[in-house]
Amino acid sequence: MTQRQTIDKQLCLRLKQARKKRRYRSARAFALKHHMAVNTYLNHESGKRAISIDKLQFYADALQVPLAWLAFGEGPMELEQPPATIPKSDTASTDKQRQSVSAIQTTADENHGKSPAEKLAERAVKAWIGEE
Repeated sequence: MTQRQTIDKQLCLRLKQARKKRRYRSARAFALKHHMAVNTYLNHESGKRAISIDKLQFYADALQVPLAWLAFGEGPMELEQPPATIPKSDTASTDKQRQSVSAIQTTADENHGKSPAEKLAERAVKAWIGEE
């Protein structure tokens, strides 16, 4: 067995390990969930078919593992998790979002519930018949 075959087999084992870690009951379940051909994934996981770097990136993203770990076994299997706390600067952003929603609701009430598209269409008709 060549070194390439050994590396590919290890990659296949990591792919299967990551799939099981993410609680996919089978290779088929993973493939169906991610809208891909079942045989393609089965052949990738079993080592019967080469995996492109684009497909490796797809698998890494779908299985939430680092690409370097999946491809080469380098580093930890788990991605680093962002801090669970929200920075204080985001609080001001939330207040601005609430104000924007309030302004939109007020505008909708003033326009008798007409959508922006309806208002635009109404203005276009008035302009066309010469009322505006």
